[in-house]
Formats: sequence, structure tokens, C-alpha cells
Amino acid sequence: MSVTESVRHRLRLSRELLTGAASCAPMSDHPQRVACDLIISHDAATLALAAICQQLGRTPNKTRDSLLDYLVWLRSSNHPDKTPPGMDYCVDLHQARIELQDRYLLPSPDRWTRVKAVTLEYIEDWSRRYLGMELDAGAERAAQPGPEAPTANENDSQRRRCPRYECAGEAEVRIPFVGPPERATIINLSLGGCYAEMDQPFDVGRRVEIVLCVNGLSLRATGKVVYSQWGRAGEGLPTRYENPGIGIQFTGMSSGGHSRLQELIAELQENSSQACPSASSNTPRRQM
Repeated sequence: MSVTESVRHRLRLSRELLTGAASCAPMSDHPQRVACDLIISHDAATLALAAICQQLGRTPNKTRDSLLDYLVWLRSSNHPDKTPPGMDYCVDLHQARIELQDRYLLPSPDRWTRVKAVTLEYIEDWSRRYLGMELDAGAERAAQPGPEAPTANENDSQRRRCPRYECAGEAEVRIPFVGPPERATIINLSLGGCYAEMDQPFDVGRRVEIVLCVNGLSLRATGKVVYSQWGRAGEGLPTRYENPGIGIQFTGMSSGGHSRLQELIAELQENSSQACPSASSNTPRRQM
């Protein structure tokens, strides 16, 4: 597909809104700072989707179009996916933006700590999926993090290297604004994520909110489903776990929640070393 220069410029601008100098300030849990990030993210996503939809043949309506209008059009059109990636996330983002604008309800730092990074992931996904487009080398270099900041792939590798400890806990997991929370059982946990057994696992890629309680400590986080396992024990198929469930990668957490998670991991680590004092360092550990 030949993407027009106007569309390319708008997609690059949407990225610059999320990665420019003003977006590189240290992360803060202050509600007004988070509100600023949310507004920038909402407008960047709207700008990107407007450009993509116009490239695909949608006639713009400047007096009516919103972030959700573009997503609904993509879902109803004969394009690669019936439901665009990030649909649930954008519904949540749009609602939070309206509540901030109309009622001055400040967004929750727990929910929106990484709003710009997550929005950027979706913009890149939409660009590749619907336009087959990667930004040119100059724009890619401008959008890269500084030399001390790990790339997305390095972040994923670091999360996979986090020691995962078996545990027993309960959780409630939900897709934002989609039905009631589902009950789940936490069977292992790390600083980067957890595995939750549940009767009806969510699909890979879903953004979720989770409230978990392990060893009397509870915390709330946002996350992304990176592994989904339906119960197939006894069918001769290779699986990681016997029961259905999901592997969740944590994507957002308050500073207090992160402190509780570190405390919990330290406790699980101590219990693990006491239970297996002579275990070899080469003993395989069940991973997510």
C-alpha cells in the first residue's frame, strides 16, 4: 500500500507527542501529571487513527469524529481484524478523558502510570497491521529511548529473567469496562508478572486489571496477557500447566504496590530457600 505523505506525517507526529522531550521527564504518580499524560495519549491515538482511517478510505467528519468512531469504523470494515488491537484499552482511555474534561475526575495513577508507552505500542501496531508501515530510519532514531533506557525487547528479556516463585493466592482479574471480574488462583509470582489459573482464560494480548492477595499481602496492578492456556491435560498436547489460566505481564503499578510486591517476593524467596536448602541452582523452575 502506498501511504500518502500527509498520513506519514501525522503518524510521526503522534509518536513525537508520546516520545518528545516533554515526555521524557521522570515518571510521577501525581494525579495532575498522569492527567497530562492521559490527554497527550488520547490525542495522539486519535491523530494516528484518523490518519489510518483516511488512508483506508474513510471520509472524515471533523464535527463528530472521536477516538471511538475511528475504532468502530475499523471494526465494521473489511480489514484484517474484526476488532482492532487495543479496542478495550481505547474505550477506557476515552472514558477517562471525558470524565477529566467534563467532571474533572482525575485519572487513577495506578491505572494510567504507563499510558504513553502503552498508547505508543498500539499506534505502532495499527500502523503495521493496517498500512504495513514502519517509520523511516530518521523517525525511528528520534523515537528511540536514551542510551541508559532499555528497549522494549530488552525489557521483555529482563521480565523473563525475573525469578518466579510458586505460591498460593487468590485474585480478581478483569478486562476494563468488560463485565465483572473473574476469580482466579495465583500459582506463581515474580517482579514481572504472575500465572493465574481461571476457568475461562482471556486471549493473549488482552489488557487486564488484577487485584491479587498472596500471603496476606494484597496489591493492584495493570497487565497484559502474554500466555493463555486452556485445560488440555490428558489429551497428549504439550502444555506448561495442567489447568487453564493466563500468564500476566505487569505493565503498571503504584509505588506502594511495587513496594508490597518486592516485600512479597523477598518472603517467597526466603520460604523457597528454607524449603530446598540443598537445591541445585540448575534445578529447572516453572516459568510463565
